[in-house]
Order: sequence, then C-alpha cells, then structure tokens
Amino acid sequence: MITRKRKLTTNSDAQLVRLIETIRWHTIRYDNLRASLANRASFVVSVDAVLIAGVSFLFSWIARRSIFGGKVTLIVLGCAMLLAVVFALLSVRQASRALISSKSWRKLFNVEPPPSLVYQHSDTIKAVPAYADFSATLRRQSLNSEIEAATVNLWLVLHTHAYRYRFLRRATNELQVAILAFAGAATLAVTLGLIA
Repeated sequence: MITRKRKLTTNSDAQLVRLIETIRWHTIRYDNLRASLANRASFVVSVDAVLIAGVSFLFSWIARRSIFGGKVTLIVLGCAMLLAVVFALLSVRQASRALISSKSWRKLFNVEPPPSLVYQHSDTIKAVPAYADFSATLRRQSLNSEIEAATVNLWLVLHTHAYRYRFLRRATNELQVAILAFAGAATLAVTLGLIA
C-alpha cells in the first residue's frame, strides 16, 4: 500500500513537472514574440525618422525652386508634407507604446491574480525584497505553487503581447498614411518642379 501511494505521488509529481515545462515553453514563446514585436516597433520608428528627414529635404528643395503654380502649389505641398509629419509622429507615439506600457500590468488589466513569485520580478521583489527571504521562499516552493506562479506569468505574457500588438498595428497603419502623403507630395513636387 505504501509503495502504491509513493508511485501515485511520483506520477502526480511527474505530471506537475511536465505541466511546468509546458507552461515555461509557452512563456518563452510569448517572450520571443514580445521581443520580435519590440524589434518591429523599432523598425517602424526608424522608418518614421527617415520619412521625417525626407519631408525636411523635400520642403527645403521646393522652397528654393520655382514651382508651377507658385504659392498655391507650395501651400498644397506643405499641407501634404505636414500630414506626412503628423502621421509619422503619431506612428512614433504608437510604436513607443508597443515597447512598454506606462502602467503596471495589474493596473493595466485590472486583475488580481495571486503573486507570481520568481516568474514575475515585480511580485517577487514586493513579496521578498531581502535575499535571505528570497532564497528561503524559493527553496520552500512546492510544485503546485510553482505551477500557479508560472500560470500567472503565462497569462500575463499572453495579455501583454496582445496589448502591445494593437499599438504596433496602429503605428504601422499611421506610417502607411504618412508614406502615402509623402509619396504624393514628392511626386507632385518633382513633376511641378520639372514643368516650371
């Protein structure tokens, strides 16, 4: 009877360990997705910077030339370039929001799951700020409490990835508007500059 009970505990422990590993795999996967998202947000910001530099170059180029249509054309081109700059700046703002949120995740998602010790730095530092306490807490952690902490962290990375991805999508959409406005202004400026 004692042998059977130990075997059940061992099988149960093995299942818990397998579950922890599965949760960790998903957590690493979502952490990689969030890192990829940060790289894409950085790319969007870089393209926005190039676009704003292009607007600056284009405006100075047309300001020094005589363009067909005179001041009216200059005003139209200026409005198109201003539109490009405004949308590029909006894109930068959204891309920066994709990188990190201005609120803690507990405030952001308005939830109170249990603390995710070890997996979540803010929970861990708040619960056990001293090293000795941290070490003792880590050594006492059961498989069930580790599964709970890992589950909370997986839930968090799922939601933060989805939250940040929405900002990246908006940043990309605003960048596309900026590119279209710049491309239209550049095409019109070059065409009217050659006619004059």
